[in-house]
Amino acid sequence: MKKRITWESQISMAAMMLGFLWATLAMAAPTATPAPPMVVEIRLDADPHKALEARVGKEVKVTTAEPTKFKVLPGLKDPSYVSLEAVGHTGCYLHHQKFVMYLHQRPRTTNVTFEGDVSFTLVHLDGEKVRFEPSTWHGYFITARSDGSVIIARDPSLEESTFILKPVKD
Repeated sequence: MKKRITWESQISMAAMMLGFLWATLAMAAPTATPAPPMVVEIRLDADPHKALEARVGKEVKVTTAEPTKFKVLPGLKDPSYVSLEAVGHTGCYLHHQKFVMYLHQRPRTTNVTFEGDVSFTLVHLDGEKVRFEPSTWHGYFITARSDGSVIIARDPSLEESTFILKPVKD
């Protein structure tokens, strides 16, 4: 004699199988505590005595005095990028606006333009050297000009656009 299977028993069986699958996946991939963000000074490779200085709402400058410390975080646009938040200024990010670099507060509401403008591809070069390519402007890089201003520029020289991330304590 054949046993008749009702749709209720099929749903019940599917629910049990999904529960088993979730339990198996949870055991196979334990949750790891994320690593704390790296805190760095962004120094010029060409002159490591010079670094980026950022003040909220102001243009970013190159300084030999007191450089700004930044947390290197997953990009606000997409975690495959990086975003740079100033230590001591929660929610303030290195941001390009009209090709000039600023330190700006993240808007309270979702703003995809802002999220894109504070997200950078971290391009690794030889050793500790890196470049920052904006997620919204391919072929452009954060550039420290000889007058001390910091901009994004298309195809800048490596001397102007190569940095070293010097780890520091928070």
